[in-house]
Amino acid sequence: MHPQLPLTFEHSDSKTFETFFVGKNSLLLDRLQLFANDADHDQQLMVWGSQRAGKTHLLNACCHAAAGVGFRVAFLPAEFINSPQVFDGLEGCNMVCVDDVDRIPRSRELEIGLFSLINAMRQNGQRLIFSSGCGPTDLTTLLPDLRTRLGWGATYSVQPLDVSEVRAALDAAATRAGLSIDDTVIDYLLNNFARDVETQLDNLKKLDTASMQTQRRITIPLVRDVLLTPTTQSVESV
Repeated sequence: MHPQLPLTFEHSDSKTFETFFVGKNSLLLDRLQLFANDADHDQQLMVWGSQRAGKTHLLNACCHAAAGVGFRVAFLPAEFINSPQVFDGLEGCNMVCVDDVDRIPRSRELEIGLFSLINAMRQNGQRLIFSSGCGPTDLTTLLPDLRTRLGWGATYSVQPLDVSEVRAALDAAATRAGLSIDDTVIDYLLNNFARDVETQLDNLKKLDTASMQTQRRITIPLVRDVLLTPTTQSVESV
């Protein structure tokens, strides 16, 4: 085992199971909660789905829950996997979450590092969870044995929220933040920006910050000022 704690990237304390908008993912949420609390028999899981469907949120939630019961956890985003040394010491964790595994650069050295981590974690009886933009059978890897190992354990597809569910998520988030937002503003957000819940909640956070800084209510003019580029605004006004 590596003599020191591994250098890992902090998971988000705001992305918990409690703040995840479930939609059609109740069975997945139940399974992940059991997994994170070491109450599930499996050692490895994969969640996959479209971009911004909530995969990163779920992996963060797993980290948060596992850390809450005293486990040593590591959250590893694909964009920071640029050297085999990133994996050093991770086998000493109780649970490792690798986000966007399908976006790890195609490198034999990196794939060998991940391959070795999977083997070591399973040998130590520890837990691994991956997220991906596609299912394990559709992953492209240089090492066929790595693709096989990524498919070990259960695999779940994250179902995106439909528009009515995104609207409900926005309403709930606004209420939790103490914000007052008219239906016309929510309509504008849904009609002019990507309708996935991650984008909409990110926009809401930006508007909340801007509202506090400028002492303006969240209205359509504020949305335009904060979220639309000058180019977009000029095109819209034509």
